[in-house]
Amino acid sequence: ATGISYTVDGTASGTIANGTTSGSGTIEAFASAVGGAPVQNTGVPVLTTTVAGNPAILTSMGVAVTTTTTSTADSAVARGITIAAADVADLSITNNGTISAGAVNDDAGLAQATGVRIVAETVETNVLTGGGATATTSVTQGGTVTGALVVNSASGVISAVATGGGTVTANGIHVNAAVNSATVTNDGTIFVQANGTGTAAIVNANGILFSAGAPQLSQTSMGAFVTTGGGTTANSANANIVTLTSTGVATINNSGTIIAQEDVDNDGVFEFGNAINTDGAPNAVNINLLGGGTIYGNIEISDDDAITVSDGETSFEGIVNSDMALEGSLVIAPDGALYLRNDLDDDGNPSDPTTYNGPSYVYVDDFSVTNGGTIIYELPVTGDPAIDGPYPQVFANTADITDG
Repeated sequence: ATGISYTVDGTASGTIANGTTSGSGTIEAFASAVGGAPVQNTGVPVLTTTVAGNPAILTSMGVAVTTTTTSTADSAVARGITIAAADVADLSITNNGTISAGAVNDDAGLAQATGVRIVAETVETNVLTGGGATATTSVTQGGTVTGALVVNSASGVISAVATGGGTVTANGIHVNAAVNSATVTNDGTIFVQANGTGTAAIVNANGILFSAGAPQLSQTSMGAFVTTGGGTTANSANANIVTLTSTGVATINNSGTIIAQEDVDNDGVFEFGNAINTDGAPNAVNINLLGGGTIYGNIEISDDDAITVSDGETSFEGIVNSDMALEGSLVIAPDGALYLRNDLDDDGNPSDPTTYNGPSYVYVDDFSVTNGGTIIYELPVTGDPAIDGPYPQVFANTADITDG
């Protein structure tokens, strides 16, 4: 089920706006695969656009958007807005209202819900001739996302909830490309929840996800014919593919709320999902945590990613690099404050047992607090050292708090 879908062979560009600044727009997509039989999810397609070239402008202002689709028991996929193109450039998506995606699959197949999805890739097909023979080969070519802007405004809500017994994935905003120079800004609310219904369920929730997808390949080395010593011509297509190195830099700005929850056995007790996940991004990502932000869930980064806390206080309940790998950097700027939560009552018990996963931790390669910057630890005082328990901590290869 898809609310708005835009697929083009070339470069995607244009503008999508959901709702006015008062936040009246609604986009909903729901897919269900229940009981091992196909399920028809019927709605009214109020916006249908065929795109043959560039640019394309799609606008949904203050209307409810649903779709007509069929989901099988093997797969239930729901997407609020999806953009798929060879490359994406000069694209603007603004949500002032509500984008909601829900997927339910009670079988062991896929349940995937995504609020906003941008994918840049294409299948390159080559017809090769030589030695009197002809062969066709194809390879998936990763694309570029440049000049793309996704804004979830202060009145915006993006929700993705997936439930199932197999692979269960809920993504708020997902950008997948070989080169990613997009900017994603959240000033509103992103809520993602992945619920498993069986022992075989694999759950994954990502508030904002940047992934690499297929690599970008050299167009001049995607296949050739060779002649063997016996004079036989054989196809060695794809044998000389060269993967290009991404040089893009992407940006994530957050001054809103991100909640990412995972429930492996659907018992109503949640573990941290990934509020922000750039660990698999194709290139460096700058993550700016701005004043007023509230984050529940982990932040997963790689060695070329940088987190900067500025413009006020960010409340963080989760783990930066939950695998404890000391990668990337975190800087608290002169006007920034990072509040590491440990949400316990004075008796040492969790304020909410269904969402408490222990204190917040930070694992990075480089950590610094600049002059005027502040790091805040939530340290409940019970009066009994025996039950004070663990507390928030920062682990780094290099740390500088001399001016903080």
